[in-house]
Amino acid sequence: MPAVDTGVKELYLSTSLGDLNKKAEIKPDKTSTKSYVQSAFKIFKAAEEGRLDKDEERAYVLYMKYLTVYDLLKKRPDFKQQQEYFLSLFGPTSFKKAIEEAEKLAESLKLRYEEVEVRKKLEEKERREVKAKEEKAVKDAGRGAPKGSSANNEKVEMSFICHHLPF
Repeated sequence: MPAVDTGVKELYLSTSLGDLNKKAEIKPDKTSTKSYVQSAFKIFKAAEEGRLDKDEERAYVLYMKYLTVYDLLKKRPDFKQQQEYFLSLFGPTSFKKAIEEAEKLAESLKLRYEEVEVRKKLEEKERREVKAKEEKAVKDAGRGAPKGSSANNEKVEMSFICHHLPF
């Protein structure tokens, strides 16, 4: 959890931008251009909702999916033939906004993933130091005790005494 509450949702999808980019991959298929356009609208809308919900990971993945679909569309022959029509469907700013938001989110997520990694390393270092101190304390306690005064020796002496008492 961040030291200062920024209102953003905790990281839950991944541990790095590389992993998030893998989640954003889309394999081209025989889907119609019209279906791709409809999907792009839905993806962009979902990305905007994720951004407004302060879910940076989800928003980033969806913006990247949107940009991937957009790139796939640009390569299609019917898109090239009716480029103005399809671009008018997207609107003049959605592509630019998706790029800008994805870049902002990438920077924020990169810092957050680095912070998590540093925190993990510090916690691991603390655990090792505590363990080393405990081991040293046990070792020192074993060395410092005089012979015959350990708990086991006392039990042996007590049982010896009890067996020799006349009852």
